[in-house]
Amino acid sequence: EREVIDGFSLGADVVRTQNREILVAANLNPNGGARPEDGGGGTRPDISVFNGAVEPRFSNITTYINGGESNYTALQLQAKRRFGDSPIGNVAATLAYTRASQAGNAEPIVGDGTRFQVRTETGYNFDANGGTTNGIPFGEIIGEFPDLGLDAPDTQDIPASWHRDHILSASWTWEIPGTSWTNSGGIMVSGVYQYMTGQQTEFFVEQYLDNGNQDLAPAGTYDCNNPGSNADICQGPKEFDGKENGVSTDSINRLDMSFRYVIPVERFRVTVLADIFNIFNSTSFGNSLGSTEVIQGSFLIPNSAQAPREFQIGARVDF
Repeated sequence: EREVIDGFSLGADVVRTQNREILVAANLNPNGGARPEDGGGGTRPDISVFNGAVEPRFSNITTYINGGESNYTALQLQAKRRFGDSPIGNVAATLAYTRASQAGNAEPIVGDGTRFQVRTETGYNFDANGGTTNGIPFGEIIGEFPDLGLDAPDTQDIPASWHRDHILSASWTWEIPGTSWTNSGGIMVSGVYQYMTGQQTEFFVEQYLDNGNQDLAPAGTYDCNNPGSNADICQGPKEFDGKENGVSTDSINRLDMSFRYVIPVERFRVTVLADIFNIFNSTSFGNSLGSTEVIQGSFLIPNSAQAPREFQIGARVDF
């Protein structure tokens, strides 16, 4: 940060984070019967642990590997302006903008392994006493392990679910001169404006993959399935790139303001306050959608929203 002229400064920050060997979950017994090439049916491989019997069947056998990675880069710019004891009063204002990029094959969260497992084709027959079950030799790995799709094209450059591309914020404080009958106190007005692009999510189709998870929808443009009754809140149309976390929810913007009137009374200070949140009553839906499955009637319909305009008044005594 550098002060360009008296009371005015410009600043820039670059943030770079590299996450390596992120712990992710791997399933040794995926639901192979759900795939078309396995004939459907949704059954897992017949595996056993006692004398060649095919029971009990295992639903999931999970292990962990350090196979994920993720990079985050952000450029943060800010400008600050201060006026002290000026004809217009004491003023301080800050304008800040952040442009961020986050991508990898895993979120930097322990155990986040879904995107790998939807492309796994492994299983394990645990019986070591010889023979076969459905043509699979006992005691052998079914398929190829640990080919988890870590380097597949559709698992690269995936943003994290919490990522936002752009954030713009402005904040200010203004102490209005001539509003107090003493040498201190008076009216102070402050506010915060913030604009943020949406967070990341993905769209699914009805088909299930080898580990029982739903398949990602093909890349393309998607809209609500029931626009008539939900046209005012529908978050479509949306462009989806066919990858996990490959689409952004709607952006959020809001303005909050606060008013303070400080009254000095001998050794006390009485502050009367009034706050207005979301002053323009902007509708800012949450990042959670009712359904991300493209065939559902609630597809692209948000099921949460930030609070509407709110008021609050009060008083505080400092002594």
